Amino acid sequence: MPQSVTDWILHSYGQNKHVDPELGEHPNVLSESVLIGARTQIQDGEYLTKSGDDHPTMEDFTAIGVVQSATIQQQKNLQQLWEIGSNQSYIIPGRYTIGANLSRVMIDGQSLMRALYGKLDIDVNDAGFKSDTSSYIINLASKFLNQPFDLLFLFFNQTDEPLGGFYLEDAFVQQHQMALSAQQSVVIENIGLIASRIISLSVG
Repeated sequence: MPQSVTDWILHSYGQNKHVDPELGEHPNVLSESVLIGARTQIQDGEYLTKSGDDHPTMEDFTAIGVVQSATIQQQKNLQQLWEIGSNQSYIIPGRYTIGANLSRVMIDGQSLMRALYGKLDIDVNDAGFKSDTSSYIINLASKFLNQPFDLLFLFFNQTDEPLGGFYLEDAFVQQHQMALSAQQSVVIENIGLIASRIISLSVG
């Protein structure tokens, strides 16, 4: 366990040691040690079977490649109240929201919004793109995108041991952007999404 502040003051003050000696020399998690995957929940209005009954397992998720950046944001509404006769306040927690952004290189394969739904069938005419293989979804108004999906994040240390993970449940794509530039050698897709909640995973 990390040492207490008292232990640090009594035994480590002025010494050339890390504050938490159990972290080792390389405690940071590298971006190359993070896996991002997705799974869909519904096909044609019917909920799909999960490998773990009520909860999905790793087999239910499909890895998404060529992701350049990912951010997850959480926000909780807090209301601060005061009362007459005191200068102390009350903090009342309220509802919270979850959002995320993904940036990915457009590849000769599935587009980003298509990759979020794994191997699900899709009506090619609904994709908003002339593609016989339905590999691309560019049309945000596509009914296909009205189905929720889960977005998985797994973290590993530098010796490939799993540290933990979480997934965003009931996520929907809210915005889509495509970045084009004459100076760029790649085309980048960006999406913003919202989800209902975050669920922690044990991946030991």
